[in-house]
Amino acid sequence: IEPDGERLVVVWPPEGGAHLHLQAEAINLGWLTAAAWLHTTGMCLRASPAREAVLYGMAQARKAGLTVSLDLNMRLELWGLDDETRQTFEQAIALADVVLGNAEEEIMPLTGADSAEAGAQALCHGTRMVVARRGSQGALVATPQETFCVPAFQVQVVNTLGAGDAFNGGFIAACLAKVGLKEAVRWGNGVAALNISRDGARSLPSLADLQQMLDSNTSW
Repeated sequence: IEPDGERLVVVWPPEGGAHLHLQAEAINLGWLTAAAWLHTTGMCLRASPAREAVLYGMAQARKAGLTVSLDLNMRLELWGLDDETRQTFEQAIALADVVLGNAEEEIMPLTGADSAEAGAQALCHGTRMVVARRGSQGALVATPQETFCVPAFQVQVVNTLGAGDAFNGGFIAACLAKVGLKEAVRWGNGVAALNISRDGARSLPSLADLQQMLDSNTSW
């Protein structure tokens, strides 16, 4: 962790992590189709057999009527983006109802757009929603009907590790609670803010902590 709270990610070994060994036959379709929402990550799209397993799981979830979300999690600074990987991400995006990702590190480079808004809109096809996380600037959301921004909560940054996952968890929980899209983004921002204001990546807040933050920041 840098002095300003920003995380420096080191992956070792650089190839062959356990997450890349997931196989399609290990996916329990009974559990999968009994759920309401499937969330997955681009970290598993880098190599076989996990690549095929994730695409299979996403396809089965869509077939069963689940909402499917994909956090791009591309780590371009570590692995780049070759043609095969780009095609895999395009396949996964096509299977997702909701795409989430860092605006500057993922969505803009992937689409070639020069702004978060243009990048999010470029990925927003059909009924798909795109959520571009923007750190201290909050989040930008693009749907077929509208594009809007929700500001971040201002906190003292201690450790940014896990901020994106924290946002995703808060956002998805809010969507399942049917609080409304803009409020769901506030939940995501709130969970991320509380997470980065504490030490360690496993610092997710309780619902009571989140509600206190939401209630004390009602200007938006």
